[in-house]
Amino acid sequence: MDDFHDLMPHSVTVEHMTGRDQYGKPIYADPVAYPNCRVVYRNTRVSTARGEAVGHSTVAAGYVIFGDVVELSMDDRITLPDGKQPPILSIESPSDERGTVYTKAFFGAV
Repeated sequence: MDDFHDLMPHSVTVEHMTGRDQYGKPIYADPVAYPNCRVVYRNTRVSTARGEAVGHSTVAAGYVIFGDVVELSMDDRITLPDGKQPPILSIESPSDERGTVYTKAFFGAV
C-alpha cells in the first residue's frame, strides 16, 4: 500500500440516487463500500452548489476524502463509519499533472 492510502483508515458507503418515487422520496442504488477513506470532523466553510448566490458559503460539519476517484453527486447518500448519513454539501476532485487524484465530499450536520 502506498503512503497516501496509509492515511485512509475509514470505510464509507455510497448509495447513488437513481430517481424519485411517486411521492418525491429519493430512490437509491445498492450501497457500495469504499474502504480507503479518511473522515474528518471539522467545521469548514465551503461554497455550495445548490442554488445559492455566487460566493455564498455555508459551514460543513466535516469532510470525507476518498482514496480514489469516486463519481458522486450531491443527491447521493453517504454513510459514515459511525452510521450517520449527513447531506453532501459540496464535492471537490483535486488534480495534478497526472489527472484527478481523489474525491473530497463535504458534509453537513445530521
